[in-house]
Amino acid sequence: MKLLSKGLDTFGSAKQLRSRAEAPHGVLGRLRADRPGQFVELDTTRLDVFALDEATGQWMNTELTLRGDI
Repeated sequence: MKLLSKGLDTFGSAKQLRSRAEAPHGVLGRLRADRPGQFVELDTTRLDVFALDEATGQWMNTELTLRGDI
């Protein structure tokens, strides 16, 4: 049985199975940028501030978006 189930996690503990299922897939490594701005990270958060749309006269939610060159 061990030979048939090798690499399939058939008989592992539930904790082990969950840990492997939640692990990132693919190759992890470093990024090498050839030029500035090739790789960026964006983060957006909603603010507790409202803005008045002059065209419609309605109050709108606002968001702040930050961009970082990595």
